[in-house]
Amino acid sequence: MSRASSSSRASAGRRRPPAAPSLFQRLRTVATRALSTFGGLWGSPIFGSPANSGYAGGRLSRLTLDWVMLPLSADQEMRWNLRVLRARSRELVRDNPHAKRFIHLCANNVVGHRGIQLQARVPALKGGFSEGVNAQLEQEWQAWGHAESCTVDGRLSWTELQRLVCKTLPQDGEVVLRLIRGFPNEWGFALQLIDADQLDVTYNRGPDAQGTEVRMGVEVDRWTRPIAFHIWNRHPSEYEYEFMRERIRVPAKDVIHLYVQHRVGQTRGVPWFHAVMLKLKMHDGYEEAELVAARIAAAKMGFLVMKNEEGYTPPAADDPDQRLQFEVEPGLMTQLDPGYEFQAWDPQHPTQAFESFTKSVLKSVATGLGTTYAAMSGDLSEANYSSMRSGTLVERDEWKALQEWLSEHLHRRVYEAWLELAILAGRVTVGPRAPERLKAVRWVPRGFEWVDPLSEMRAVALEIDYGLTSRTRKAAEQGVDLAEVFVELAEEEQLAKANQITLAPMAVKPTAKAPTESNPTPDQNAPGEGAGNNGTGAGGRAAVTALLRE
Repeated sequence: MSRASSSSRASAGRRRPPAAPSLFQRLRTVATRALSTFGGLWGSPIFGSPANSGYAGGRLSRLTLDWVMLPLSADQEMRWNLRVLRARSRELVRDNPHAKRFIHLCANNVVGHRGIQLQARVPALKGGFSEGVNAQLEQEWQAWGHAESCTVDGRLSWTELQRLVCKTLPQDGEVVLRLIRGFPNEWGFALQLIDADQLDVTYNRGPDAQGTEVRMGVEVDRWTRPIAFHIWNRHPSEYEYEFMRERIRVPAKDVIHLYVQHRVGQTRGVPWFHAVMLKLKMHDGYEEAELVAARIAAAKMGFLVMKNEEGYTPPAADDPDQRLQFEVEPGLMTQLDPGYEFQAWDPQHPTQAFESFTKSVLKSVATGLGTTYAAMSGDLSEANYSSMRSGTLVERDEWKALQEWLSEHLHRRVYEAWLELAILAGRVTVGPRAPERLKAVRWVPRGFEWVDPLSEMRAVALEIDYGLTSRTRKAAEQGVDLAEVFVELAEEEQLAKANQITLAPMAVKPTAKAPTESNPTPDQNAPGEGAGNNGTGAGGRAAVTALLRE
């Protein structure tokens, strides 16, 4: 065997040393070990095994190293930046047209122009409803709702207060109202609206022996039930009144703290714009830049270029204004000096992508706020009947949920406090019944117009005809009191008779068989479908079954 062949085998048997890891690889290894150790120190694998997680969203890789992973409580998430979030949200409402539009959508769709109405349903002692007591409750409630008696400052009526609450909730994330018992009016009761900034977010106190603690101005017991609120008597930003400012402890029974709870253990409310705040602000900047650029492009500016450099004399260093400049007016032609040539500067703005990009951003913002792009922007250029109906129905579910929430947390509590004081003031007569029975009321929110009135009215008429629903319930869905409708109808008939006017005949009663394209006007006198059949017998039930199967 030659020396050369043995040397080649020896060199082939030797392995090359591995390459040293890069700086990024070393940092990644250190971060992975640190995070895994940090999770284990807490006694539970909070981060699990970052590199081998069963979920893609839980893996730690170079694409997710900047992803926040600290599992903070609801109060920890907002404690340090709640005031900043609220201030920026208010700035958006002041200066951004889409944010301002959204808070008006909330007021218009949740409360409407009449507000959420009280409908008393106090039962009579012998069955049915007590018309006298119910009428008295509704009249007194309506009388108290005027601006002079509803609020302590005499500025807002009950309907206006509801609208302001619905505008403030998305902007500030929360609304604070104080129930003033013994106020000098006929009912001995009024409401005081308090700015959310006055509920001291910086005031925190750890739990005592009984488990009572203060979280961002809210004093809670060991079950986290609010027992008191620590409120400044003046706004914290009014430094001229700093010597008069003091923090007051108000019992929870005298305070209504309204906010939509998104997480368990959440003590304060977060502005509803929190998820779209940054996107709206960036969109504002982009839109402003395009607007300025478009204005510059419309000015048609340009430069004077000297083609012959021999006659050019540079301006003095201490006098740059010696450069040749001139202004032009619309329709004016100017003669240039010999040797000069005008070169136009014509930037193309707004760009062709401006409209599509703006729509994309605003659609994302509308989704984050739970409304439709068409409603928030007013742009109906791409809308059609199907898309409008689908979007409107989904959006209305959001508004109806907010109506129910507001009725429970605001209207119910205000009414019960008002009722207690109104009875003591003698404005409401209890009689032989217990005062608790006067709390039997229904809150009727504003209704919504039908998307397809003719088809939906036919469907409602069939539901009523076959006993699947009631007129009272359907009227309430439209925000109407059926009793008021019947009274108005009776008054109209009496007025028509007095003036010898014949009113239009009543609408034809719907038949058991729904109209179809092949039979748009089915026989009104089909068996089991005559005028005398109310649809509640065997024929009516059979017809309902057939309709449901279809």
